[in-house]
Amino acid sequence: MKPLPQAKSEKATAYKRAPGTRGKNAPYDQKFSNLIKLCEKAKAEGIRNIIVTWPWVIGDTYEEVIESLSRISDAGLVLHVVERFQPDKPYLPPVSRN
Repeated sequence: MKPLPQAKSEKATAYKRAPGTRGKNAPYDQKFSNLIKLCEKAKAEGIRNIIVTWPWVIGDTYEEVIESLSRISDAGLVLHVVERFQPDKPYLPPVSRN
């Protein structure tokens, strides 16, 4: 599938979850502080698109995913998730930081 062309005036940004927060039992505001800041920045700077490389970056639980999706929607952002690995395409696996 070819990516859709982006209008020259349309802004996009990538979201990367804070390192070491996956699976932690911490309040949402701590685990997803980068997403909260990104939503505020995007709204202020007119960014319309947010790109994530893995679906789990927006939440470990159903409640976290819903909260993240709500914040992304409230900021007027469109969420794009990079497609999953496919055997016929070149791929670099994520680096484990455990």
